[in-house]
Amino acid sequence: VVHIIRDARGQINSIRKVNKKQSYLKSFIYWVYINFMIRKICTLKKIKYHTVYYEKVVNNPSKELNILSRKLDVDLEDYQQKINTKNYHNIGGNKMRFKSFNGIRKDIKWKREMKVVSKIFFTVICYPFNLFWRSKPY
Repeated sequence: VVHIIRDARGQINSIRKVNKKQSYLKSFIYWVYINFMIRKICTLKKIKYHTVYYEKVVNNPSKELNILSRKLDVDLEDYQQKINTKNYHNIGGNKMRFKSFNGIRKDIKWKREMKVVSKIFFTVICYPFNLFWRSKPY
């Protein structure tokens, strides 16, 4: 299992784009629940998992993909073809997961789309969760 964790503020903003009726708080609770459940299920079922941080990948894709390829024992030369032809299951994410992989792009729209009060609130409330998840990379 490759568990990709994104900063909650970006994820909350993304969830809200899909479901405008969902509150920021409900989106945050969903983000916490999904990330905790992935880790809990993998731990309980003794499933090997790798945590990858979205922000690290978009900031330095080559380095992060090299680390992940070594952990998974996958040759990076044909990774794009493998991603597009392998069957896999996403527990969460957006509709892009149903499309073929065209590369890694940085999405920081939350910085301009979220209200200042929401950005401040979720920066504070997400801090302990971000510390927790970043404590066990890969």
